[in-house]
Amino acid sequence: MKNNFLKILLLILSLSLAFCLFGCNVETPDSGNGGNDDENNENENDEGNKPDEGGSSDTIDWENVPLDGLVLIYENKARFQVVYTVEGGSAAVRAAEELVATLRELGVEVADAVSDKDAADVKDCEIIIGTGARHRGDELNVGQRYLGAKGYTVRTVGTRVVIAGGSASLTKGIYNDFVENQLGIGKKTTELPEVAIAADYGIEQLTEYTIPSISVAGVDLSEYTLIIDVEGASNFTFDEIREFPEMLYSVSGYWLDVGTVENAASYEHKFIIRYTENMKEEYREDGFAAYVDANGDFIIECSYANAFDATYNEFMTSAVFNKMKAINFAATYKYTKCVSKVYYSQFGAVGDGETDDYLAMYKAHVYANQCGQTVYADEGKSYYVHVFEHGSIPVKTDVYLGDAKITIDDTGSKVYAQRGAALYRLDKDNPMVVYNESQIQQLFGDVSLTRGQTEIPWLADYIVAESMIRFTNAYHKDYVRNGGNLDSGYNRTDAIVVGVDGRVDPNTELVFDFDQITEIRIIRTDDAPITFDGGKFDTICCTTVAETEFKNKYDAYGRGIQVYRANSTVKNVTHRMLSEPYLDTTNSKWGEQNESYPYHAFLVYDQTYNSKAVDMDLTGHTTYYESKDTSSNPVSMGSYDFVIGYSIGVEFNGVVQNGVEITDERYWGIMASNGVKNIKFVDCYISRFDAHRGFWNGELTDVTLGHSFNVIGGGLLKATRVTKMTGYYFIHLRGDYGAVFEGDMELVDCELLGYKSYDSNQGGAFSTAIQYTGAQIVNSGYAYDSDVDAYNEYLNWDFGYTCYMPKTMLIDNFTTNIPYVQVFSDLNDEVFSEDIANTYVITNKITFRNMHNIDITNNPTRYTKLAAIPVVNETYPEESTATE
Repeated sequence: MKNNFLKILLLILSLSLAFCLFGCNVETPDSGNGGNDDENNENENDEGNKPDEGGSSDTIDWENVPLDGLVLIYENKARFQVVYTVEGGSAAVRAAEELVATLRELGVEVADAVSDKDAADVKDCEIIIGTGARHRGDELNVGQRYLGAKGYTVRTVGTRVVIAGGSASLTKGIYNDFVENQLGIGKKTTELPEVAIAADYGIEQLTEYTIPSISVAGVDLSEYTLIIDVEGASNFTFDEIREFPEMLYSVSGYWLDVGTVENAASYEHKFIIRYTENMKEEYREDGFAAYVDANGDFIIECSYANAFDATYNEFMTSAVFNKMKAINFAATYKYTKCVSKVYYSQFGAVGDGETDDYLAMYKAHVYANQCGQTVYADEGKSYYVHVFEHGSIPVKTDVYLGDAKITIDDTGSKVYAQRGAALYRLDKDNPMVVYNESQIQQLFGDVSLTRGQTEIPWLADYIVAESMIRFTNAYHKDYVRNGGNLDSGYNRTDAIVVGVDGRVDPNTELVFDFDQITEIRIIRTDDAPITFDGGKFDTICCTTVAETEFKNKYDAYGRGIQVYRANSTVKNVTHRMLSEPYLDTTNSKWGEQNESYPYHAFLVYDQTYNSKAVDMDLTGHTTYYESKDTSSNPVSMGSYDFVIGYSIGVEFNGVVQNGVEITDERYWGIMASNGVKNIKFVDCYISRFDAHRGFWNGELTDVTLGHSFNVIGGGLLKATRVTKMTGYYFIHLRGDYGAVFEGDMELVDCELLGYKSYDSNQGGAFSTAIQYTGAQIVNSGYAYDSDVDAYNEYLNWDFGYTCYMPKTMLIDNFTTNIPYVQVFSDLNDEVFSEDIANTYVITNKITFRNMHNIDITNNPTRYTKLAAIPVVNETYPEESTATE
C-alpha cells in the first residue's frame, strides 16, 4: 500500500534493530527498562551500580594531570563512568558494557556501566552512549529528532563525552570509531595508561527531514504521547498502523513516547489511533475519521477493522507522509472517508450485462461480512451471472441493489449441476447446532416430547440464546401423499421457539408427539437484523431436456435468494422468468405438455424466524410436467416463485404477481409452504396461497388470490378482507394430504367472486361472467367417489396423522355473486365412520355473523352428519362491526 517514497524510507530504516536506540524496547522513559535486556541483566547485581567498582581514581589530581584536553585515563585509571541512556535501548547497553570490558582487559580500572536513570548521581566525568540522556542534565539532551534516522554525534560537553547515533547501526559505527581513533584502542593495543581528548572535540551529521515540523492546534508534536488501540479487532494485523512510529520518524524525526489506554488520562496531549465501534455520531455513517477533538488530542479512528489499515494509510500518505513542508493540524481539523459501504466495482465487477460478475460480487460480500458493511450495486449497472464458482454468495449484512439489473443464466449442464444453489444466501451469525440420534442418546438418553409440552428442561443447558428448535423423528412418516404425486411421506418434524430456561414460547406450540427423537437442530433467533433491498432480477430459464449431459434428470432449480437468517427483510425486489416453456393456447387447456425443468422457487425462506418480504414484484410460473410410473401422461408439477419452509413468524407484505393474470391457471402459481408457523400475508395480489405439508396459525389481511387458496395444517387461520377471484370454492383443503385442518377458521369480510378461469373454461379466455350456480366456502378434498377402488383406498390411507375438518368456523360478512353457497362441500357420512382406518373428524360448530346479505345453506340433509353440525347465527344490525 505504500508509495515508492515511503518504501525507500523504510529501506533506510531496515538496518535499525527495531529502533532499539530510541526506546522501542522501553514502554516509557520512566519504566526503568532502559535497554536492560537479558544481555545487560547478566551483568547487573546488587553491587553493579557502585560507581567506583573495579578501582578508585580518588588518588589522582585530575585537574593537574600534565595532558592536553579532557583527560579520560591516567595511570591506568579511568576518570569517567560509562553511562548508557534509557532511550538508547539494548544497542547502547551493549556498547557501554563492551567499552568497560575492553578497558579492563587493558588493565584500566573502571566502574561498571550504568543507565543514566539508575546511576546514583551525575559524575563529573562521563562517557554517555545513546540519545536523550535526559537524566544527565539539559545540556546533554541530544534528542532523537535532533539526530534523525541518519544522524549521529560524538562530542565533548564540558567534562562529558556524548556518543549517539540515529540508529543502532550508526551508534555501533561511531562507537567503534571513537574507541579506535579517540581512545587509541586497536587490535594490537596491549595497554592504555593515559588518554586525553580535545576539549572542543565534535563530529556531527544531522538528518534533513522532508517535514521540518508538525503541530496540532499550535502544539508541537513532540509534546504528544502516542496511543495505538486496535486490540478490539484481533483478527486483523494492522501492519500499516503498527509501523506508524517508524514512518513518522523517517519523514519528520518525531519519535513519540508510547502510552497505554489505561493511562490515557495522565497524558497532557495524545495522538490516538484506535479501532472503535462507538464513533461520534457525526462520523458514524462514514466509519473513518481523523480530527482534533476539543481537548486538542489528534484522533484517528475507524469502526470497520477490515478497512482500517488501508484507509489509515491512504489518509496518512496524503496528509503527512507525502508533504514536504511544515504541517499544522488546526483545532478545527476534520477528515472523513466512507468505509461503511462496499461496491461491487471495488472488487472488479464490470456491470455491462455480458461479463460474468459473479466472482466480484462474491468477494464483495465476503469482505463486507467481516465487519458489517452495507453492500451496494453500482448505479446504472447490469450484472450477469452464470456459473456460481464458489456456490451461493453468503450475505450477513445489509444489501442495497437499487435499480440494478441482475441476470441469472440457468442454461447449460454446469448450471444444472448446481441448480439448487441460490445466488444469494442470507446466512446466520451463528451456525446451527445439530445433534444426531446417537448424540441425543449419549447426551439426553431416551427422551420424548408430548404435544403442547410447555418446557423442555433437559435441553435448557444446551440453549445459549433464545432459539428455534426443530425436532425430527425419522421412524414416523407424516404427510404421506395420496394421488398422482403419491409418496412415502416425510419424517415427522416440528419447530418451536425455546428460551434459555427451556420454556416453550406459547405462540409456537408443539403440534406433534415425539415418542422418539432422531435429530435436534438448535437455530438461534438472535441474528442481527439485516435488509436486502432492491434488484431487478431476470432468470433465463433452462427449458429443454435435450441437452445430453443432463437429459431426463428431473430436479428443480432454485437459483435466486435463500433466507436462512433470522430477523431478515427482503424488499423492493422484482423477478421475471424469461424463456419459460411455450404455452400453446389453441391445443388444449394446458397448451403443449412438454416435459421441462420446474423452478422450485426464486425466493426461499428456510428455517428462519421473524423475517419479512416487503413490496415484492414476483412472477407466476408456467406449469411443468414429469412422467411418472403412476400415470400414462406427464403429471403437472408445482413451480413457485417463493417458498416458505419450516420457519416461524414469516410475513409477506405488499407482494404482487407480474407477468400474467393471477386468474390464469395455466400458470401454476407463485407460493407454497411446508411446516411453517405464524405466517402473515398483508396487502398481497397473487395467484395462489398453497400450504403443502402443513402450516400452523396464519393470517391473511387485504389479500387478493387468483385461483387457489389451499390449506393444510391447523391452529388459527384468520382471513380478513380476502378476495378469491375464481372458482366455486373459497378455501380448498388438499385431499392429497388428508384435507386436514386441526384448528379454527375465522373468515371476516371475505369475498368469493367466482369468475371462470382459463382452466375452467377449458381453453377459453378468462371471463367475468358469473357461470357457477353453487359454491362452497370450504371445499374438502378429503375423499372422492369417481373411482370406487381409489375411494376405498383413500378411506383407509394412512397420512401419518388423524385428519380433521376445521374444529370451529366463524363466518363474518361473507359475500359472493354465486346465489347458492354451502359451508362445506358434500361429504358422505361414511367418511366420518369409526369403521374406516382414516376417520375424518367432523367440525364442532359453525358461527355466522352479519350474513344478512347472502343465503348460506349448510349441506343438504342427505348428508346427515354435515347437516347436524351445530350452527349459531349471531347476525348483528347493519351498523355493527364484523369483529365484535
